[in-house]
Amino acid sequence: MARETSRTSVRYAQEASGGEIFGQEMLAEELLGDIDIPVSKPTRDFVDQLYRRHRSEFTRLVQDNPQLVWDALDIVLDALPALRAVPKNGGQLYLDRNIYARASDLVDRCEGLSTPELARDLKKLKLLVEMKIKSADSDRVRIDLQE
Repeated sequence: MARETSRTSVRYAQEASGGEIFGQEMLAEELLGDIDIPVSKPTRDFVDQLYRRHRSEFTRLVQDNPQLVWDALDIVLDALPALRAVPKNGGQLYLDRNIYARASDLVDRCEGLSTPELARDLKKLKLLVEMKIKSADSDRVRIDLQE
């Protein structure tokens, strides 16, 4: 089972932003801590390949649209309790529908600012996540990160 941690995600964000952001390591350590999110190998491979294929465009998106970073951080911070609970929930992410909708809207915004190639891959990413939704109620969605 491949594992993604908050530190790895912050490293990707740092690379996408073009370098060191003052206090970023403290952000990872103090706010995020060690969140071990178990993710299936196919999912991990897909996300890693998407990032590698479009690394320079992600950098451009972040540099040209810094509000995307702040919006993403707001979403991650709101999702922290759900993210921290994933290991205890057997790889299931129970996410508030509002947070899920905001994340989906952020991906849509990124699609609109992207080249056709990245937009196509972001649509594939959204489909992958939607296929992992195993149940939904009026308040939350359950996303199976182990599948």
